[in-house]
Amino acid sequence: MEALLAGGVKPTDVLVLRFDLQTLREAGGLLGLVRWFEANIRQRDLNSGAPAFLLLDEVQKLPRWNEEVKHLAETTRARHWHIT
Repeated sequence: MEALLAGGVKPTDVLVLRFDLQTLREAGGLLGLVRWFEANIRQRDLNSGAPAFLLLDEVQKLPRWNEEVKHLAETTRARHWHIT
């Protein structure tokens, strides 16, 4: 994250989600959180403007996580991913 910001990436173009936190796992799934990020933080969808960076920690703890990541990869221009 620090390297992205030091490299000139705007904080509003970076979404960091740590799914080891129960609250995030209960927040409506990955797609719901990404849509919230688009509307409230980025203020544009992932297909508009500068590339988005999605940093997903412990995403495998979500049900159907692989389907949601695949959907985002196939339907958005967000091509900068870090999944652990």
